[in-house]
Amino acid sequence: MARPLTKDFEEFLRLLSAAGARFLVIGGQAVIFHGRVRATLDLDVLVAPTRSNAPRVARAIREFAAPFAAPYDFATPGTGVRIGPDAGLHIDVTNAIDGVDDFDGAMRRAVGGTLLGVPSSTA
Repeated sequence: MARPLTKDFEEFLRLLSAAGARFLVIGGQAVIFHGRVRATLDLDVLVAPTRSNAPRVARAIREFAAPFAAPYDFATPGTGVRIGPDAGLHIDVTNAIDGVDDFDGAMRRAVGGTLLGVPSSTA
């Protein structure tokens, strides 16, 4: 049985939204959002890999998880970070996933909605 979104997940999505970051919730939580049963302990977020979006994503991560030594450049393809332990509840943020060549194309195909009152994607 899938675990409900935690308060940490809600807070992180709110920070991304407040920062004006362009993102999509993907992975297991997106599957659950669409009404399918899925066991998952994490939140996967795809972010737009652009120079304008990168500092917004970095700001949300800093506010959520504390400053990191070297800022991640989310404008560089293939950049990602895991917040939390490898096993158990964690958040994965990435700007590239297999099978998706273009964030904007994925955004056009995304189904809008909210998770705990927070948009599951932002254009």
